Amino acid sequence: GQAHPDGEFLAFVDSDDVIPEDAYALMLDTLERSGSDFVTGNVHRLKTDGTTEQSPMFRRAMSTTRLTTHVLRDWDLLGDRIACNKVFRKDFWDKHALAFPEGVLFEDIPVIVPAHFLAGSVDVLSDTVYLWRDRHGSISNKRALPRAVHDRTAAVTTASTFLGRRLAEAAGTPFEADWAEAKRRYDQSVLAGDLWMFMEALPDGDDAYHQAFLDHANAFADHAD
Repeated sequence: GQAHPDGEFLAFVDSDDVIPEDAYALMLDTLERSGSDFVTGNVHRLKTDGTTEQSPMFRRAMSTTRLTTHVLRDWDLLGDRIACNKVFRKDFWDKHALAFPEGVLFEDIPVIVPAHFLAGSVDVLSDTVYLWRDRHGSISNKRALPRAVHDRTAAVTTASTFLGRRLAEAAGTPFEADWAEAKRRYDQSVLAGDLWMFMEALPDGDDAYHQAFLDHANAFADHAD
């Protein structure tokens, strides 16, 4: 679908989630004032009883509103890795040929992590712009599956490889230290977050899941510095 719109902006929504009524107006107004490449906002979980609560994943990154920032000077944005709480300028999206991988789980990560680094600037809103439905049968809640750990590891490896290429290109320049720090911090976040959640699911998995976890977690650990 991303190849077809001819408008100025792009936004993505999962079919079972909810957009607060004023979210897009707020995000578009912010981009008009700032000129940033995209805007990202706070996410709350929408529980089965209809109440909402702050998503822990976004608590730090969205704690305050700040315009024209960037992940290289705002490391909390490494935790902002979903597409649905954002509005992108389409010319930015097209310039970098961003595209989601098809037929896999966790397809946001290989696009959103590089987008944060490719952007000239990003706007961050503490306002809630997305209500992420908390369903027992969702992908996020079904971790102890070989496919899940395979696809998550593939996604984070793609993002880490992007940072590795940037680091190699920056070798010998004043930006080398920034990209080295970016890759170190991202790989650390994968080990402490993405892969840790699959380690926590080991008691719920069968032998096939245990083997998949060992294979893929070790592969990423070998890849990381």
